[in-house]
Amino acid sequence: MDPIHHCPTCGGPVDPLQATGPDGGCPRLHCRLRARERTEREIAERTARRTATALRGLRERQLDPPDDEWALVPHNDATEVALDASLAADFRRHLARVIAEAGRGPHTGGPPAADASIDHSGGARESERIALARACATCRGRCCRRGGAHAFLDASSIARVRGRQPEWTDEELTAAYLEHLRPTHLEGGCLFQGPAGCRLPQSLRSDTCNRWWCPDLETARARWAEGEGSPSTTTFIAVPVDD
Repeated sequence: MDPIHHCPTCGGPVDPLQATGPDGGCPRLHCRLRARERTEREIAERTARRTATALRGLRERQLDPPDDEWALVPHNDATEVALDASLAADFRRHLARVIAEAGRGPHTGGPPAADASIDHSGGARESERIALARACATCRGRCCRRGGAHAFLDASSIARVRGRQPEWTDEELTAAYLEHLRPTHLEGGCLFQGPAGCRLPQSLRSDTCNRWWCPDLETARARWAEGEGSPSTTTFIAVPVDD
């Protein structure tokens, strides 16, 4: 039997599957608003702690850059470990499944149509793309830790790859991914995650990996859009997120 969860605001019962969401899972509007206020306050407090840590580090190095010339990024301190055979086997099963799903697709007579000119920059301009790549390298891929044995690949991502390489058979598509597996990866992370970053070429990465920015980078992009600093002059400082 699932444990009973209660709303921290009103004390009423909450669906355990919804209890971990940002609004606490309570159906009452007042409670949902209060839960979101708590979440926003916790994020602001966490950001303030990380900012203070970054400022201490700058002062220790006798640096005092203007506020618009540096930005926070998370930090992944995982070490390189041997790739477990079971993780690789799980990925092969996952890849076979999503390739089959992509092959069925919404269209009859072949795989679904895909955009062969997909924008791998997540909507960022070229100058931003270069700066954000620097930021991800500084972080060492904290968000990639969730990639596990699936690397965020789904049928939509495979359909896009298929659209760019329509001549590939299922076996050739599978081989295109497996050739990038290495005997090691970063502990607890995606099986393609190495010390220098993702081992997959960008064209084979999932749509999530190509289009998603973490909250820190979204904040930096918003600042640039408002004219506060620029991608070419921003220094990224890695400070762990205490989650």
